[in-house]
Amino acid sequence: MLVCPACKNSLRAVTTKQGVVVDHCDSCKGLWLDEGEIFFFTKRPKIIQKELEKGLTDPHESERLCPRCQEVHFVEGSFFKPNLRIDQCPQCHGLWFDDGELKTALDLGEKQFSLTFETSDSGSFYASRPVAKDVKRPQTPPVDFKAEMSNQEKQQKLKIAGLAALPSLALRSTVSFAVLYGALGLILILMREFYFTQWSLWVPMAFTCGLIFLQYLVSPFIMDLTLRWLYDFRWVEPDELPEHLQKFIQETCKNNKMPFPSMGFIEDSAPNAFTYGHTPGNARVVITRGILEYLEPAEVEAVVAHELGHAKHWDILVMTLAAMVPVILYTIYRYAVKMADRARDKAKGPAIIITILAYVLYIVSEYVVLWLSRVREYWADRFAGLATNNPNGLASALVKIAYGLVAPKKQKNTTQEDSDEEEKEENKAREDSRNLAAIQALGIFNFKDAQTLALNSYTMRKQQTGKASNHEEIADAMQWDLWNPWAAYYELHSTHPLPAKRINAMSDQAVAMGQDPFIVFNRQKPESYWDEFFVDVFYYFLPSLALFGGIGWTLWKLQQPHKAEDLWFVGALSLAALAVANLTQIFFSYRGSIFPKMRISSLLSKVKVSAIRPIPVTLKGKVIGKGVPGYMFSEDMVLEDESGIIFMDYRQPFGLWELWFALMRSDEYIGQEVTVEGWYRRSPVPYIEIKNLHTAGNSFTCYVYHMKIASNIMLLVGAVAMLIAAFK
Repeated sequence: MLVCPACKNSLRAVTTKQGVVVDHCDSCKGLWLDEGEIFFFTKRPKIIQKELEKGLTDPHESERLCPRCQEVHFVEGSFFKPNLRIDQCPQCHGLWFDDGELKTALDLGEKQFSLTFETSDSGSFYASRPVAKDVKRPQTPPVDFKAEMSNQEKQQKLKIAGLAALPSLALRSTVSFAVLYGALGLILILMREFYFTQWSLWVPMAFTCGLIFLQYLVSPFIMDLTLRWLYDFRWVEPDELPEHLQKFIQETCKNNKMPFPSMGFIEDSAPNAFTYGHTPGNARVVITRGILEYLEPAEVEAVVAHELGHAKHWDILVMTLAAMVPVILYTIYRYAVKMADRARDKAKGPAIIITILAYVLYIVSEYVVLWLSRVREYWADRFAGLATNNPNGLASALVKIAYGLVAPKKQKNTTQEDSDEEEKEENKAREDSRNLAAIQALGIFNFKDAQTLALNSYTMRKQQTGKASNHEEIADAMQWDLWNPWAAYYELHSTHPLPAKRINAMSDQAVAMGQDPFIVFNRQKPESYWDEFFVDVFYYFLPSLALFGGIGWTLWKLQQPHKAEDLWFVGALSLAALAVANLTQIFFSYRGSIFPKMRISSLLSKVKVSAIRPIPVTLKGKVIGKGVPGYMFSEDMVLEDESGIIFMDYRQPFGLWELWFALMRSDEYIGQEVTVEGWYRRSPVPYIEIKNLHTAGNSFTCYVYHMKIASNIMLLVGAVAMLIAAFK
């Protein structure tokens, strides 16, 4: 916990009306803001930026210690006016405001703008501590889970301990297949009954089914070749694995009657893991170097156990059979479109109805498949918790992989001998990783939403002694998943449940197993966040509204008696409206006149952010790997700062431009210290869309924003020229 520099009481995380989590002292009412967080409270950031760049006036060293750095003394000085003196950390650049000073600072700087700030009494967060009041302990004595017990025996003990059962995997799978293949059977019966009398439909259907079956048979071998050719990848023998991991896999496979899987290794620091194959008998489990570098041994075992859970539950085969139905329904829809075009007289109506029905069933089947995939993810998580007897291990690993945050580091050793021993252990861990030197539904985390694995882990070994617990930061990151309406939208379209929901489920499992939960999230939501959501939706669909409005107006005009110049005028006005709508969306989605310096963990605390509502930001850190770990064609990168790791999305107006950067330049940035300006977005994975990236001797700019502005200005100029011509 952070300690108040004024009264030495613990600071408490509170949520403001701006949707930001800050650290507040309930005793003296002081407020701690990490670097850049003050910009969340201002409507005129240029004024704040100017004052911060100028620095505090009349500075001198304070007796107070920075709550973040702990051993660093504040610098006290005047902010805006001589009579307003605040404290700033010279190392982390955070700001401390005594009671009322932040409001005074903003009022002095912005005149009419006042701070809106509220606290919540339930802003606490626990991990490896006494369980909160609203979490019930099992009434039965702690359950003894032995390693040699089967998963079924462990499940029975969990049921006795009071853990809520997951949805039945067999029942959910049966219902899903009944819905999917029932819909497929329905559309085939209707086609046969109403207008299908030819055999030609069975040709594309048989061809599609044959391709899917062939894909299932050969896809593992194709994936083997893809990994070898396009990734920095190799297969490893069991004895090349760290000893603890080798032993764990052997025991888990023995207890679940599975052979030892083929183990693959990708040489990249971005942590990721996935599995593929046909059956539990020939499963492949692939991990990256980052898994071994950044995760603790118990977390590594939990991640691998999750992948083994997918193999144990036959998820590869089940998801292939489920995913086959939407493909077949789409084939039928395309065939029905052609049949509807050829149909005549009475057959025309039924043909159109069946075409629409086929498309609707195709869409519904897609969501059924995603729903089934999310259920199976929960079961893979449950399997990992049982196999390791430590649900908190996977919860902690998921926090690192999904949010880029970690639990606090243990106290460092003090003697030289112990320090040398610790350094030897770290070097050994690095050496272990060097020696080892279509899949999304079966991975540890869904990386499709940001083109790849977006956030990764931050090593405990780099945490400073005595640093504040980052359990509050984990709670900050979870708020977006649990509060922002966009989160539910993205989960509906995802193969994986939201990370916060999975972490909560694993915490419940830990309680049922007689352990303290890794996390107890009991914060109260300060507002609904639906107003920002509807504003985002409006700006997101504004160009589409303008486009379809213009098309509709043009079609209506064509039905009326008109002159040629009338249509010319309508077309020009529609193009102008589209250009204005596009520019309006661009200015909303690429907001920010300045890009203030911040920490990754501070960005994660922001609830009011989405793919279209960004936060302009500058981050400093080190590039540790590619966006898609080890992939030679990946143009995206992963950035690490002192508080976490985040995905950086590299975009250019043309795909070949991005490909050239991936092949020719991206590798030269890996391992370098960089400064990146860009827009922080969340969809649901947090990421930075790069604007500019600078190193000591190199830099580049992404021109998507500039191209969007230029092309729409040209469109607007052309539309205006057409309007002028129409009036002449």
